[in-house]
Amino acid sequence: MSKLKIGYKNIMENAISYVFSVGTEDTASPFTNLYDNLIYDNMTLAASATAYEIDITLDEARTADYIAFYKSNLAAAGGTLKLQYWTGSAWADASSTITPADTVPNMQVFTSQSSAQWKLIIDNNNVDVTIADIKFGDVMTTAYGVYGAFTPPSLGRLIEYEDNKSDTGLLLGRSIKNKGFSSVLNIEFMADAYARSDWLPFIKHAELYPFYVAWNYTDYPLEVAYSVTNGKIGSPKHNNPGLMAVNLKITGYIE
Repeated sequence: MSKLKIGYKNIMENAISYVFSVGTEDTASPFTNLYDNLIYDNMTLAASATAYEIDITLDEARTADYIAFYKSNLAAAGGTLKLQYWTGSAWADASSTITPADTVPNMQVFTSQSSAQWKLIIDNNNVDVTIADIKFGDVMTTAYGVYGAFTPPSLGRLIEYEDNKSDTGLLLGRSIKNKGFSSVLNIEFMADAYARSDWLPFIKHAELYPFYVAWNYTDYPLEVAYSVTNGKIGSPKHNNPGLMAVNLKITGYIE
């Protein structure tokens, strides 16, 4: 089974400046909406431009090996998204071109690159496009996959039903409301050093903000969940010498 990957780090939070080198920013729905950890606001790209390029300058060179995004209408617009980095002499692709097929959360993992300058290239296909959230940085990868009583987010659907019945109880129809998903990440064999260097910074983020979960990126790369913790956050406990286990309840959205 593939190792668990969690995307929560976002080096855009370390930006000291950004420039729309192609296209014009909509000040009512600006670029900064992409990294405020909220999905009820968004960045809007108007149909007046064929494509947009956003050059991002960080406070220092930082590494990234994943990009994730959610709540966009790129699929409906026939648009694409790509991340580049400055090599010191030219722009080079970090990610490959991503062409979403639907509105689900999306994550791509790529070879780690380091730069103080990054570029988002978004082809909006001359259609009004909105994107609520983008993160890119270092993906967190566990030593092993998730095991034991684990429900993949795509199968842990939270649905509310509302039945319409006749006076005699005959079912006349049913409507449903998708409330997202619920699951538990059962993580085992976590090294003591990893718990301190990787898990603790993640949990400090997750106590306040959302994150992306790819439970099996190798076999199911499209099963990405936009997640938040659900209820009390469990603490790692030793179950073997030098190794720990933890259960993290999560909920969120898969579509």
